Amino acid sequence: GANYCANAFDPVRCRQVAAEWNSEAAQEERERAFWQLALNWFEVERTQLLTAFGWGYDQKKYERVVSFAGNLFSFFQARSYWQDWETTHLQALAAARISENKAGEGHTLNNLGLVYNSQGRWEEAIAHYQQSLEIKRTLGDRHGEGQTLGNLGYLYSARAQYAKAIEYWQAAQTKLHPDSPEAQQIAQKLKNPYPTRQILAEGLIIAIVLIFIGFNLLRGHWLIAALTLLAWASLITYRLWKLRRGNR
Repeated sequence: GANYCANAFDPVRCRQVAAEWNSEAAQEERERAFWQLALNWFEVERTQLLTAFGWGYDQKKYERVVSFAGNLFSFFQARSYWQDWETTHLQALAAARISENKAGEGHTLNNLGLVYNSQGRWEEAIAHYQQSLEIKRTLGDRHGEGQTLGNLGYLYSARAQYAKAIEYWQAAQTKLHPDSPEAQQIAQKLKNPYPTRQILAEGLIIAIVLIFIGFNLLRGHWLIAALTLLAWASLITYRLWKLRRGNR
């Protein structure tokens, strides 16, 4: 069940499995149906899956534990089950290291980077991505290296460090297979690496704040205008401080 439904979270395998269904529905509809079927199955079996995972670790079935975590991660990501994701993958990381499964260790470190990235735990995410990169480079896993480089690009993009994001995405393109979904996604990001909507939204907020301050100055409400300006300056200072920390 878990192995079959996990195919729904891989774009290539999802397309292949959906194409095999005996259905008159369009391919995209089949893929969406398969995705929803997988999510529902994992949701119903979630408690049992976590119990089975813990049992496997206790019984020292380390290779299966590492593989099992890989099957569960996309479900946890889709449902934002951060705690389940982190707990299972920390156990999988320990299992990979005990069994000297370097490929599994590198893959699990990348997935831990993703969960920390999803929660805004930037430094932890970067540390795990970097460990994953070291292992994948040692193993000669070019595609895996490209995936992690791409993930670092997404992390820095989320932190508005677009120059770093572009640098990592360009590095990822040299490693990923050009026909892979990851390469295609990065190619799209590089066409427009700066989030236009975010820039417009921030510009609109600045304009509204300036209008509010100007209105209160014209009405003689000096204290309100001063407090608004102070709050705005404090917010900008805090954001600049966060960006400087991220550039260290």
